[in-house]
Amino acid sequence: MPNEKINPIAEQSKTWLIEALLELMKHKTYSQITISEIAEKAQLARRTFYRNFKSKDEVLNGYVQKLCEEYIERLQAEPTLTVYNMAKVYFTFWEKHMDFLMRLENNDLLHLLLQKYNQYLPVIHRTVVPLTEPGPHTAMAKYIMAFSAGGFWNSLIQWIREERREAPEQMAQFVSMIINETILEKY
Repeated sequence: MPNEKINPIAEQSKTWLIEALLELMKHKTYSQITISEIAEKAQLARRTFYRNFKSKDEVLNGYVQKLCEEYIERLQAEPTLTVYNMAKVYFTFWEKHMDFLMRLENNDLLHLLLQKYNQYLPVIHRTVVPLTEPGPHTAMAKYIMAFSAGGFWNSLIQWIREERREAPEQMAQFVSMIINETILEKY
């Protein structure tokens, strides 16, 4: 719907509702948070909540989508997309959002981030492997991307669960070594 006009007041309300939910998640478990609490924290009426979102899950999903889009923008801004640079962008980006990741982890909600991330894999794939023409390795490239994304994801999960986390640069080094030695050298 490219011709659809964006209502700045509605967008501001959405932002306040997302911020309210994130703030409440610092002090309460996700399952205990009510829509009334979110609206009150955002200093908005409950009906304003329902004008913008159907549920608190939709609020959280909106924020997760925003993060995925921001990550892709950062990836697209990287001048050289080596495995190391992609991994460094990935871990640097998520390090800045570690509090949110920990809140998702503590509420058993990390799967929501993975679901959204997987929806964006085709965009990430086109960023990383810009295929101008279909070739013999097009299908293989998609599977490599899916396989790599799983590796990135599981590395991220392991990383956020560590008490003493490696620096993003060190994680990029680990991922680069793993991918270069196991996947890229074979193709």
